[in-house]
Amino acid sequence: MNNPPPPGDNPQDRPSSSRPQHFSVKGRARGRSSGKDKESEGAPLRVSPPGRALEPRMGSLSLADSPPTIDPSGHQLTRYARGDGNGNGNGHGNGNGAPTVARPPIRNADRYDFVQSRGDNPTPKGGESGREVSLYSNYFSVKTGQDWRIYQYRVDFSPVVDDISVRRKLIQNFQKPISDGGLGKFIFDGYSLWTANKLTVGREDVITLTASIPSEPTPFTLTIKLVDELVPTDPHILILYNNIARSCLRMLRLVQMGRNYFDPSTSIEVAQFKLKLWPGFITTLRQHDAGLLYCVELTHKVIRLETVFEIMMNMRSGMQNRGLPLNQIKEALAKEICGTIVLTVYNNRTYRIDDIEWNDNPNSKFKLADGTDISFLDYYTKRYPKHPIINLKQPLLISNPKARDIRMGKTEPVKLIPELCQMTGLTEQMKSNFQLMKDLGTHLFQVPQVKLENTASFVRRLTDNAEVKSELQGWGMEISRAPLCLQGRVLKADTVQLVNTRAPPGQNKLAALNVDEKGDFTNIFRGGYHMLSSIPLNNWVIICTSRDAQGLDNLVHIMQTVARQIGFIISRQADTVLLPGAFPDAYSKTVTQVMNKHQNIQMVFVVLPNQRLDSYAAVKKKCYLEYGVPSQCMLAKNVVSRSVKTIATKMVIQMNAKLGGECWNVHIPLQKLMIVGFDVHHGGGGPGSIGAMVATTTASFASFYSTVSFFKSREELSVNMSADMGKCIKAYRKMNGGALPNRIVFYRDGVGEGQLSFVYNTEVEAMKSRLQEVYAAEGKDEPMFSIIVCSKRINTRIMLKTGQNKCENPFPGTVVDSQITLPER
Repeated sequence: MNNPPPPGDNPQDRPSSSRPQHFSVKGRARGRSSGKDKESEGAPLRVSPPGRALEPRMGSLSLADSPPTIDPSGHQLTRYARGDGNGNGNGHGNGNGAPTVARPPIRNADRYDFVQSRGDNPTPKGGESGREVSLYSNYFSVKTGQDWRIYQYRVDFSPVVDDISVRRKLIQNFQKPISDGGLGKFIFDGYSLWTANKLTVGREDVITLTASIPSEPTPFTLTIKLVDELVPTDPHILILYNNIARSCLRMLRLVQMGRNYFDPSTSIEVAQFKLKLWPGFITTLRQHDAGLLYCVELTHKVIRLETVFEIMMNMRSGMQNRGLPLNQIKEALAKEICGTIVLTVYNNRTYRIDDIEWNDNPNSKFKLADGTDISFLDYYTKRYPKHPIINLKQPLLISNPKARDIRMGKTEPVKLIPELCQMTGLTEQMKSNFQLMKDLGTHLFQVPQVKLENTASFVRRLTDNAEVKSELQGWGMEISRAPLCLQGRVLKADTVQLVNTRAPPGQNKLAALNVDEKGDFTNIFRGGYHMLSSIPLNNWVIICTSRDAQGLDNLVHIMQTVARQIGFIISRQADTVLLPGAFPDAYSKTVTQVMNKHQNIQMVFVVLPNQRLDSYAAVKKKCYLEYGVPSQCMLAKNVVSRSVKTIATKMVIQMNAKLGGECWNVHIPLQKLMIVGFDVHHGGGGPGSIGAMVATTTASFASFYSTVSFFKSREELSVNMSADMGKCIKAYRKMNGGALPNRIVFYRDGVGEGQLSFVYNTEVEAMKSRLQEVYAAEGKDEPMFSIIVCSKRINTRIMLKTGQNKCENPFPGTVVDSQITLPER
């Protein structure tokens, strides 16, 4: 799909001075530029044209106060003074010396989390326990030559070329086969050239080429010199791999949205709910233990067929009918729209909406890069005639620049027309619609067999494309058409320990029950088994709305019955409070009234009419933060459900655990072991984030110590984590007669994309340092310290092989420790 460039990306919309200038000289520039940045002097900000924020006009920035320069490939480069090639750099643009180019940093390298956690002589990572099984994966082998590698060359231009776009045009003349006098397939970022072809014999050899372009009549001399050879395991090659992968997806005419690519030509329309699904693909190309592998994961983008303007008008009409004033209507619309992701219908770009500009409309004007005033209506009419704007009184949507946009100099917000934007994703109300989720589930949640077939079908489509095949051959690559089959292990299921009430007198009543191969022990309490320990629930209250009170007596009776069967005593509730309406404030005030009226309340039981998070959050905040009392929430629809007995059984088990009872246990043979868990919460709208740490303090692993800390930066987080670890050790020592744990297993959750390096290099070291201090003060040897990073948002999918091209979900306890694992970990 060839869409016109978004506003602000059109070269005719930009003055020549707005293009970043890149200067490179041999000697480091000294002194300061005599020019001043207009923006730093308080010059008024320009309104960005719709669809993309403009780059600010750039004066002659000094070396000391200039922001980092980002070239079109995304590399951050150092800004130097312009030189004339004769010797000395002086910061006023008179620098001399031949241009030199350093190896650019890896663009977005942190996204790939390259962490070398294995030593020089690592022990084998494969285990031996369990039974072997054959598995399918969503990885595809990529064949390369035996001595395949990537060569990095430096490209110098004479005369010196400052404009990267001109450099790209000059080098593009040689993007043709070597047999035709070209350089073969390559990627050029404006400074360095990467190719799978060895263009020179030795490092001192150079290639000299001559090229010209119509806009520059003077021919240029290009000098190409080898600077590095990258083997497949080199971290710098990761970006190159994925540039190649993305270029192949573009050749299939897929539309990029965010980091992923989607195929609108095969969209699935759910007309009943005014939605459509765009099938998409998440792909990565990376070196694994089995070699170079291509990972393909299926995804979908939910697009609402209604425009943002239609949604706003429908909401406004409903609120006006209820007699709400205009200011409340605006607040409600902003709450509904802000924070959502929209898709612009004219160029298929996505934007996050941060605000609504009520004082602007399509007749409002903005300045183009050349200083011309133009209204949004005229701009869109001229630029996108197929998408007319009808309503001229609609407000404009505001999308603030992202951090990356700001680094590129695009500091102004983007203004969008609601009529030309479609909402993406599902609202909470949609997610609670059973029929909608059922219809979408057939496409969003595919069974393993369908997922395997669709993944393989996409790879066949990719490899059958002539343009893609030519691209891969130019890099010496060939993608296998069959998914990678690998060996895994299924660990033996553990046993669950319960109390056997039917054991003869004098015998051990502790029973170890086996868990089936699917990991299900839902019916484990049948046959006279009780929880290991329980805390009688004698003083508790129920809060619900008046209309949801039906069935409460029956629910309490069922809860008492099933609880008694598993060794948990629940007395009749001390009070039942009925609310006239389901408002968050009502729940919050009622909890306060209940706590003031009754003494020694053990638990607050709340029946909620729906899944609204604000009511749920009000209950949890009031109970846990203000009164320190456990709470149990239940949806009103489950009170009268046919499966209320099953729901009640699971619920009373939760309630016993919240009171401090021990529901069941598994045998862990390690002695003096402390298990620690840590997670991070970034929401809440506060000034920073919250880290929570919880640790076991007894041999049964059923008693815990927890602590939270607040932080604004990663560095502050590492300091807090080491301090919290010290608190956990102190709590363990208190519960174990002064003894310290010999082993610590630390589970780290909340690790975002690109943060693994920081966890490994900073957080781990901070906690190890803290442990050294604590144990040295006690005269003890340091404990064995294991850290497990829990990564849930991964694209790897494994399926149990049941036949040729046949599969199903793998068994719980399936372990894969070879082939698709990373060699550096």
